[in-house]
Amino acid sequence: MLMTILLMSVFSLIIVAAIRFSIVSHLEFLTKFSHGHCLERLPQAASALPELKALACGENFSSLTTAQLFIATGLIHLFVVSGTHLVVLQKIFFKFAPQRSPWAQFIFLLILFLYAGVCEFNAPVTRSLLAIFTTMLLSSRKLYWPWYFKTLLVGLLTLSLNPQWIQSISLQLSWLAALTLGLNQHLFRERSILFKQTIFFIMLFPLLIYLQIPSPIIIVINIVFSPVLEFILFPLSILVWVFPRLYPVFDFMITFLKTILSLVNLNFTPQIDQPPLYFCIFIWIFIFFVHVGIHVYSMKLKLPRKVNI
Repeated sequence: MLMTILLMSVFSLIIVAAIRFSIVSHLEFLTKFSHGHCLERLPQAASALPELKALACGENFSSLTTAQLFIATGLIHLFVVSGTHLVVLQKIFFKFAPQRSPWAQFIFLLILFLYAGVCEFNAPVTRSLLAIFTTMLLSSRKLYWPWYFKTLLVGLLTLSLNPQWIQSISLQLSWLAALTLGLNQHLFRERSILFKQTIFFIMLFPLLIYLQIPSPIIIVINIVFSPVLEFILFPLSILVWVFPRLYPVFDFMITFLKTILSLVNLNFTPQIDQPPLYFCIFIWIFIFFVHVGIHVYSMKLKLPRKVNI
């Protein structure tokens, strides 16, 4: 059954790519309205307005000067609304709503869909939205598919919605991050946080070298500052959107964060905006072999061990 679904997904991807049909492009009316409304509501007097736009509305940094500190320190991925941010929203929502209630799940998915529209249905947030929907659907059907198969299926479905994302570095980054998160949760659950962040560094290294020549110190920076961005600054940005007068608190925290990060003094060399085709192909090959490696290793774990007599 799993192979049948996988083949159907590949076949669907080939069809939509051949006819160049993009479902996401047909939602442009929703994205323009919701994204624009989100940006207009933010306090324009905020000194950390670019960071606020990025976290609350999924706006890309328009200035390299603003982004270079976060790129150099390996934290730029946390300013792209993706799976981590949607999981935070999920935890906040079900903190106040019954998780097993069908109506609560429906309302939650509707909120996520609207928020994905606010973020212009970019590749990472769309992939993450599909991942949450797939997980909830399978759970309701009591279907327990291998996590790496679900990651592959969700990735193919994401590409089916917009085949042009085949050249999206952000989608590749989100896909690899999902695979790494799965590895840490299922195979390295008992390992230390330093080990898990090192796995993230190794897995994302092929992509990181496109943005910046990475330093191992990025591992420590992510251990310290990732929870701050995920569980403090991101919810605070949403709170500022609801109550704009709270923006001085957000400004203070961003200023403090930048001050600390600037002490690291990592060099930054900007890369070209559009990655070359051979680089995208290399990353897709890398993702494919990671999937194959995880599958082979997982199958070995399921084989009965020989007992010496």
